[in-house]
Amino acid sequence: LAGDAPGACASVRAMARTSGTTETRQIGFWTAVGCRDWDLGWRLTENLPEAANAQFQFECRSAARGWVSKFRGDPAAARTAFERAKQVLLDHGKDHPPDSNHASLLGMVLAELGEKDAALESARLALTLRPASNDAWLLQHRKFDLALVEIAVGDRAVGLALLRELLREPSDQVSPA
Repeated sequence: LAGDAPGACASVRAMARTSGTTETRQIGFWTAVGCRDWDLGWRLTENLPEAANAQFQFECRSAARGWVSKFRGDPAAARTAFERAKQVLLDHGKDHPPDSNHASLLGMVLAELGEKDAALESARLALTLRPASNDAWLLQHRKFDLALVEIAVGDRAVGLALLRELLREPSDQVSPA
């Protein structure tokens, strides 16, 4: 489907009724968001766990609902969802060892809530934790997340510098195209 946005959106609509794997859930959700199909994006959050670590990312239904609400133009609902996601992620962190996927998502959620210092601390911590600390590919994911956090908290120049750094590395995270 390279470059076929309508085809990608149609594929996601067709798979919306299945829970799938972590990767297909995430790809489906973000494709629906990219297609600006907010109702589909919301429906796909129903397949996400409230809090669960996965190989490549951390899943959190409330965070996903926060992004759908934000992009849909409902800041009050977005804030409520991100506040819930923050609590869910903090609670999860009390009972599980620290890891990069969790720390990165927590940083992204804190950035959405305007908690700049805590967001940056969490997103930077993610670069030092496993699995990203011993997996170059996952480290690129977490660097990309840190760039998004930097931009979200108002440090656009720093975030863009991180993206430029990623462009100099062999990566599937960013592309000059």
